[in-house]
Amino acid sequence: MSHPALPPGFVNLPVYAEGQSIPGPSGASVLSSDGLRAFHHINSGLRVVLFAAPGPLVSATIVVGTQPLSNAGHPHTLEHIIFLGSHNYPQRGYLDNLACRCLARGTNAWTETEYTAYTAKTAGFQGFAHLLPVYLDHILRPKINDAAFASEVYHVRPDAKEAGVVFCEMQARENTESDISDRAVRAALFEGTPLALECGGLCSDIRTLTNEDIVQFHRTQYCGENVTVIVGGNEIDPNVLLNSVKPLLDEISSAPGYQRGHPQWRTPIDLKPLPPVSRRIIPFPCPDNDMGTVILAWRGPGINDRLTAIAIEVLLSFLDAYVWSPLQQEFVETEDQLASEIDSSIDVFLDVSAIVMSFSGVQHVEDEDDDDEAVDDLQETDNAKDCDTASVESIDQEKESFLTSGRLERQVMAFLSDIVKKGELPGGLSAMQAAIKKEVEVELTELESDSHSSIPHRLLEEVIYGSRDSLTIGEESRGFLAHFAELEQKTEEYWIELLSRLLVEAPRVEVVMVPDTSLAQNNADDERTSQVEREAKLRGDEVSIQGQDGNCASPLESCKFAADIFPPIPSTLTISRWPYIVTRGGAMDYGCQSVTLETDFVHCSIFLDTSRLSIAQRTFLPVLCELLPSCDILLEDGSYIAYTDHARSVSELTVSTDGSGIHMGYSSEMAHQCTILHFAAMPSSFADAAEVLFQTFFCSEVTAERVSAVSQTLHANAVTDIRDGDVVLGAAVPMIPFLEGGERWSSHLPNYTLANILGSFPLLSFMADEFTKKKPRKQVQRKIVRQLRDCLHSLQALPGSDIFIQVTARDPKPAHEVLSSLWKKHRGSDGRDGSDPKPSGNGPAAGELPLSRRIFGRLSDVFPERSIAKIIGITGVDSTSIDIRVDSPVFIGHADWSALTVCTEMLCRMEGPLCTAVRGTGLAYGVHIENSSWLGQLSASVYESSNPAAAWDAVCACLDAFRQSLNETHDDSCLVDLETAKASLLYSLNSKRSTPERIADGAIARTALGVPAGPMSDRALEEAIERVSLDEVGSVFDKHVARLRQERSRLVVVTCGAGVSEDIVAAFSHCKNAIRLENCPVESLHPRQVVEVVQALKAK
Repeated sequence: MSHPALPPGFVNLPVYAEGQSIPGPSGASVLSSDGLRAFHHINSGLRVVLFAAPGPLVSATIVVGTQPLSNAGHPHTLEHIIFLGSHNYPQRGYLDNLACRCLARGTNAWTETEYTAYTAKTAGFQGFAHLLPVYLDHILRPKINDAAFASEVYHVRPDAKEAGVVFCEMQARENTESDISDRAVRAALFEGTPLALECGGLCSDIRTLTNEDIVQFHRTQYCGENVTVIVGGNEIDPNVLLNSVKPLLDEISSAPGYQRGHPQWRTPIDLKPLPPVSRRIIPFPCPDNDMGTVILAWRGPGINDRLTAIAIEVLLSFLDAYVWSPLQQEFVETEDQLASEIDSSIDVFLDVSAIVMSFSGVQHVEDEDDDDEAVDDLQETDNAKDCDTASVESIDQEKESFLTSGRLERQVMAFLSDIVKKGELPGGLSAMQAAIKKEVEVELTELESDSHSSIPHRLLEEVIYGSRDSLTIGEESRGFLAHFAELEQKTEEYWIELLSRLLVEAPRVEVVMVPDTSLAQNNADDERTSQVEREAKLRGDEVSIQGQDGNCASPLESCKFAADIFPPIPSTLTISRWPYIVTRGGAMDYGCQSVTLETDFVHCSIFLDTSRLSIAQRTFLPVLCELLPSCDILLEDGSYIAYTDHARSVSELTVSTDGSGIHMGYSSEMAHQCTILHFAAMPSSFADAAEVLFQTFFCSEVTAERVSAVSQTLHANAVTDIRDGDVVLGAAVPMIPFLEGGERWSSHLPNYTLANILGSFPLLSFMADEFTKKKPRKQVQRKIVRQLRDCLHSLQALPGSDIFIQVTARDPKPAHEVLSSLWKKHRGSDGRDGSDPKPSGNGPAAGELPLSRRIFGRLSDVFPERSIAKIIGITGVDSTSIDIRVDSPVFIGHADWSALTVCTEMLCRMEGPLCTAVRGTGLAYGVHIENSSWLGQLSASVYESSNPAAAWDAVCACLDAFRQSLNETHDDSCLVDLETAKASLLYSLNSKRSTPERIADGAIARTALGVPAGPMSDRALEEAIERVSLDEVGSVFDKHVARLRQERSRLVVVTCGAGVSEDIVAAFSHCKNAIRLENCPVESLHPRQVVEVVQALKAK
């Protein structure tokens, strides 16, 4: 295929199936004849890949192949420093301010073992063309100095507290079960190679890292031949794109001494042979000793055998991804559950891949007569901070728990071996082909719903490793359908041989993650000792404090820019839009809405208002939502469909989307009073898909056997969640007002308090215990089953006024007709039995829709004359997060919405005042102020902080300075900040309607808020943002944001490690903006009503 001449210095690179149009859905623009192009800048060595993507957004993913040198986190540290200034733009904050003014939401990046990726998305191409060369200048020629290193990586404050953004981030992660297990697996599989190193850095090694180390790392690894710019967008002219970066690349490559370098991953990895079985038992800090994880891992093929790598991914999905999968049936979906969840993955590297199969929620119950010797031996096997040198100690089997006994590992391998011996796949070849079909559907769905992430991800292997193995760019992003088609033709013998060769007969690694309540206290004691040592050194002037006072700019000074140094802000009128129409109503027995737009799928969301159900009934909703998709089906003619067959039918007929399934609430706290059934399907299979989903809701048989399996899974997941400080914080914030408000408020608990981990934990723990007793109490089990059936019956009997359905499609009418027919078939026009559930007092008001926004428990109503401040210590948590809330009446449609939205954006955008004050000084990983329309609250949050009291003081000082700056009319920088914030918000508004799924979500949100939905209202919101003035910003700051500093009707919740809670209480009581925190055990946050439900179940 011939193309127009390229700008001088660039040449075309070959791409997969160049010039050919590959059959596929219309939303997959990358499959079109000109859907993928690749170019090479000869002198610099840098490559540019351009892919077609529908919608208004343009994205950049700039990939640098990086290799860690040690556990100090060189790649991750450099990733952070990149954003702090460059050769042509040395001032910190210029890049992200420019990005916002180019209609973006700042920039972002992440680091993996084999690469670092830098990303940005803009609304439209005009701003993107200005942003890309500046971004590349920061990546290829960053300003790396001691001050930047200190604030962004690591320093010690004058109070001897450790700080630094990278340090705070890794401190929060380092001792989590997931990070410890990941390091252990990689250390065992890839010992002595870069793949075994922690690319993010370990805290002990980050402390020793220097600025010069990072300078040298950049010099050797950030070279042109090691960098690829992946750009996606709609109808982008390649020449215009290349000309936007040509001056910079020409300038860099013509500099004296410039070297193109070479890709980092061109040298073969020298792997040591693995023993047949390598086993490690590793403790991790935890508030309980209940459950752990067993991980099996193998080496697999590298990038030179792509088809086999894809086949392994399909094989793993077949084995454990679905409720009907063989491993799920054997180990999870049973009354005697051995694991609560199975997750498998394959990560492909240069010459090898890591195949990992993880069994979580494995019981760890020590015998009552165990002595301390077994525990001591267990701790000696490894250390959570040094898993590279783990060894296995022999523990007397009579004193071992199931988790550490090795029985699960042996049973899994025996099960897989038995498949090989029989030579037959469970379910036959058709089951494997169903798994392949599902993988194809997932890939195609992602091309429409998230092409700006999914396509760059598919290109990564080719741009990182392709120089050595001559991989053709686009083979995975354009050739995946051909690979799956080839796999569909494979025989059963092929899959059996693959299973035997790569899993059953291959050497494997076994990693057992064991919870240990003592480790967290040991870590806290070690930190106190280190703190004392740092204080002593500071008193003796034996350590220099980097990045303090003169080396770090004040919060507002570092981000002051004049408007004339930026290009003009692009007009949103030139951005390509995704046309759509929203219509309400129809001749249905329920409320309905249609979203008409160009999409390859039909999306359906069914909202069931549960406000009429009692609290006792709604307590069971979290279990019921998880239970229904895995129940047997009893049809009207008396015939049964086994739940495995039904689940497989659902899987085959529907396509996977982010919201697929049955949930309480639509997203976050939106439509929290509803239970939602959401599914998507191809138009040709929608009727069948809707039929099986209606069977799920109306024909499910709730049995003790299925309740047993589901309750064990939910409880195991709950145990994991309640160990996580951020999860507990998110649950405690909405829960505490109802618990503090007394009987008046606790009797009106909304669903989001019952569904979160604190509200559901008592019932889940009780149910899991009841269904796993060696001598089960059948009467109690029958009570539980009866309650679940009663809850389901109440949902089925809801009147049409409590139902709302939205369909999104090219033509929604046929789908609505199908749904109406099914409704009448299963319900009849007047309800299933003519009886309505008794209202609980939270029912919808007259004229309200089932999903309408409703606010319960305003802080000013619950505690009008006081504030509440709680601290929750959690064993095993190594970082501190803060959430501060006040009431906010503002939502879309409110007179203050546009001004408050601009105000919070001015404060919180990347490199804005709050970011500079808190993150820029290394006090925390992040800080944010947000208006939550669904809860009716304004929140300020600081997360992953090593010094939370100092971070809170920095927030308060920043708010004071920000308000003062609004009064200084001579300060033009405020006007620049105002326009920058507006431009960033214009990107956000366009991003929310950049795909069919997001447009559908937005239509639901607008309807729930009672405001119009459609392109005209979209434009009206943009115009409202564009009209906001500084005076309006100051007004809403005084009316709303300033209340975060006032104690009246304010809620403060802090989560931290249990061992440091007293220190944090003391620090907050003595900081400039003191907060009197009250200790709050996790157990005290369970709602009384849920506890009473459990007690009633226990009663005879």
